[in-house]
Amino acid sequence: MKKMFFVYVDWTCEEIPRPFYVGKGNKNRLKKLVRNLHHSNIARKYGLDRRVEYITPVEPESLDIEKKLILEYGTHVYTKGNWGANYTLGGDGTSGAKFPPLTEKHKNAVRKGASYKRSDETKKRMSIAAHKRAQDPDYIKKLSDIRKSRWQDEAYQKNHSDKMKLAWKRKFEMKENSND
Repeated sequence: MKKMFFVYVDWTCEEIPRPFYVGKGNKNRLKKLVRNLHHSNIARKYGLDRRVEYITPVEPESLDIEKKLILEYGTHVYTKGNWGANYTLGGDGTSGAKFPPLTEKHKNAVRKGASYKRSDETKKRMSIAAHKRAQDPDYIKKLSDIRKSRWQDEAYQKNHSDKMKLAWKRKFEMKENSND
């Protein structure tokens, strides 16, 4: 039997579903629901409905379809205005790739929900870098622009609004209970 390649799209389970990840792989890859941390967070929050869009025995063809769908659905994380969990623009063709042991160890820790352990030195360097970024006017403007662009999405506005109402309600209830 010939090896088949599947191109699939992960959709949210909201009233109006949104595509958030496009992938390509074989049957085994199709069955595994974990992709990356961003993907897991979206799936946990909004649900996951995986739909196969295309099946072919020709891998380069499936890679082309994957790239086309990532652009069409806007699931690339780093493209301005997009909403999704694809870290690449697709077409990478990593079927059968073997990862170094450290990467596998890290991936397993993420799958189990554990955080990857960092040395104190690494934590300190990350902290210093974060403080420098927070003082950079270009970085601050970039964050501001990203936040403003999110507010253009009505679904984001409603979801954020609902979360804030719930947070304030919980805070108020906790305050009432502490006064009793």
